[in-house]
Amino acid sequence: MRNKLTLAEDFAPWWNLPKYLKKDIPAREFSNCKIIMKHGSNSGWPGEQRDVEYWVELDNGFAVGFRHGRSESGIRRARYAEFPVAKVK
Repeated sequence: MRNKLTLAEDFAPWWNLPKYLKKDIPAREFSNCKIIMKHGSNSGWPGEQRDVEYWVELDNGFAVGFRHGRSESGIRRARYAEFPVAKVK
């Protein structure tokens, strides 16, 4: 991992998609925070969501994840992914 990679740099492939450019994503508040650890599964995710597919720990004590959104029925994937934020314990 490149030293001093920021959340914005790591999540750019998602956040720079046209459908997310104007979408309110609260996790963007931490865009300039440095990543200290990357995780490729839900294992250890400190938040409530059990279907986070990828997440990072930031130097500010928070974690930001990526998960496919769910439709209202909860069965099919929604049109937009979600980027939950959780405090690392």
